[in-house]
Amino acid sequence: MLGEWAAANADGLEVTDGVVVNEIEDLIPLPVAVAAARAYAERFLGIDLAKDSLTISDVSQRIQSNGGRLFDALAETFSDKFEASLEKVGFAKEVIRHVRAPRSGNRHSGVPAMEANFALLIAEVTKTLRDAKAAEDERLRSRRLKRTIGGFPRLVPLEG
Repeated sequence: MLGEWAAANADGLEVTDGVVVNEIEDLIPLPVAVAAARAYAERFLGIDLAKDSLTISDVSQRIQSNGGRLFDALAETFSDKFEASLEKVGFAKEVIRHVRAPRSGNRHSGVPAMEANFALLIAEVTKTLRDAKAAEDERLRSRRLKRTIGGFPRLVPLEG
């Protein structure tokens, strides 16, 4: 379902080259994803990072060879580099830390694109919820009307 939405909105999305959007993580630009993975390694695993221990280039090459799945490519590269597992929850927390960085000054490369991608997705989810509520409201009105019409002969006896 996300993949269909992404294909229909491809012109408005800023997705990393080679990434095929099928999971929510695929909407995260590669610079943000790599920075979050590196921060996860430092914060959650206590790994002392060398500056070039996990790079955008490393993950980009893996994306090309794994069918365009960003998180899978990132997790595989992470495992190769650090001999540890990249967990989605910890990774997500680090992505949020990058997004919450102050808007003035040093915003991480890729954050504006990520915000735009998720704004499009949130707008679609909002529209879907609004449409579902309208359909449910109409269904309830229709049921009430049918009950009222069905009960009408009992309320108003027909004279013969």
